[in-house]
Amino acid sequence: MLNWFADASEYVAAVNDLRSTVIADEDSLAKSTSVQGWCAWCDRATIFSVSEGGAFSDRPNLREGMRCAHCRLTNRQRLVGCAVAENVPGREARIALLEQTSRLYRSVKKRYPNTMGSEFLGPDKQHGKAYVWRSSTFRPRYTRHEDITQLSYASNSLDLIAHSDVMEHVYDYRAALRECSRVLAPGSTLVFTVPFFHENATSLLRGKPNSDGSLTHFAPPEYHGDGLNRTGIYTFHSFGLDLIDELRAAGFTHVSIGLCYAPSYGFVSANTAVFRAIK
Repeated sequence: MLNWFADASEYVAAVNDLRSTVIADEDSLAKSTSVQGWCAWCDRATIFSVSEGGAFSDRPNLREGMRCAHCRLTNRQRLVGCAVAENVPGREARIALLEQTSRLYRSVKKRYPNTMGSEFLGPDKQHGKAYVWRSSTFRPRYTRHEDITQLSYASNSLDLIAHSDVMEHVYDYRAALRECSRVLAPGSTLVFTVPFFHENATSLLRGKPNSDGSLTHFAPPEYHGDGLNRTGIYTFHSFGLDLIDELRAAGFTHVSIGLCYAPSYGFVSANTAVFRAIK
């Protein structure tokens, strides 16, 4: 489903070529509550609920919308699931998915039984240990704690690691990338999404943490929805094209950006990029 671009300029050109089409499609979708289509994850006809996860002014948030009536996965979640399916070596692959209280985790776990899910439960928790945890939307359950900057997995032990909209909330994202590289076996793959601003050559540092727990802001504070925290989670980074160089510096030999714009499949936001980095 995804078109993978190893050349960032080709990805940018492809997104720009879609711009007028995207605007027209979003104008149409903004007037609809649901549309018929085909779910690439379910592999069957479905109805997509357009408006999910809030809105931007008078426009639906299509990145977090287009929820399938059957699997209940959103646009972004299905993209991650499809990217995992395209890059996983087989059903028994050793996968770490850095979320556990989501429909995406449950769906990937069902398809790939050796998937290990986790959440970041706080700086006081022990890496790799499970805690009884209640998220803001789910009942109490055992949830594994992982810190992406200090993963508990052994070096060279995983066939694939995936995370979705995590790194923008991690101040030391370079340490996170190095950890993802460390735990993957040679030739294995990291798949992830972040809000990606391809028009910017360099990433924007929005703020930094202070030793007393406060934040110093370099840009207007931005918080994203978080299933474990009702108040949302602070955004440290708005990533630009230099993220590709950072992935290579972290030890990944082949880096590409995945793009899928297919309205009939519920993939309608050209700004929803999936990164693939092979160790």
